[in-house]
Amino acid sequence: VNFVKRGMESSMPEIIIPPKVIRRKLIYKISAIAAVLILALGIWTLFNLQTSSQDLYTSYYEPYPVIDGQTRSVEQSVEDLFKEGVKYYKNEQFADAASLFNNLLSIDKNSLKFKLLYGITQMELDDYQEAIGYFSEIIKSNSEYVIEAKWYLALCYLKTEELAKSKELIKELAETPGIYQEKSLELLSDLMCVGLAYPFD
Repeated sequence: VNFVKRGMESSMPEIIIPPKVIRRKLIYKISAIAAVLILALGIWTLFNLQTSSQDLYTSYYEPYPVIDGQTRSVEQSVEDLFKEGVKYYKNEQFADAASLFNNLLSIDKNSLKFKLLYGITQMELDDYQEAIGYFSEIIKSNSEYVIEAKWYLALCYLKTEELAKSKELIKELAETPGIYQEKSLELLSDLMCVGLAYPFD
């Protein structure tokens, strides 16, 4: 039996795999592994960037502090509406505050104060695109509340992952003496720490 087995083995042709085929298979395997690693790294990076920007937004956002419910209007109805809106705003009843500030804007569409407060209520209600529109209008006016509008607009862009726009505004504020200069410098530093900004961006 052993003799027959050895005879069969000796009669079978030896299969030789060409080196090119081996190299090609090895390249395919390496390419497949690399593709999986790149995809995984991409997903991990995207997840971490989103998480980091959301965390930073949460850390830096706080509603604009309204000192009192006074406005410059001579109309008592506007004054009363504004006081009521501020009361809702301070009590964090932002949907009610938004409704009243929106009514005030229908009366005085050019009031930058109404636009600012209405924009912030929209941030609280997660309507960032609406807020962006109003903050942008204030900035274009190049008048009162521009610094405040830039700060909240930068936070809106941070929240909506429009990081280039956010960083541009934050850098402007960091270079501008004012109430948001220190916070902007801190936020810019935090963006760099989590890899969302670089010194020479």
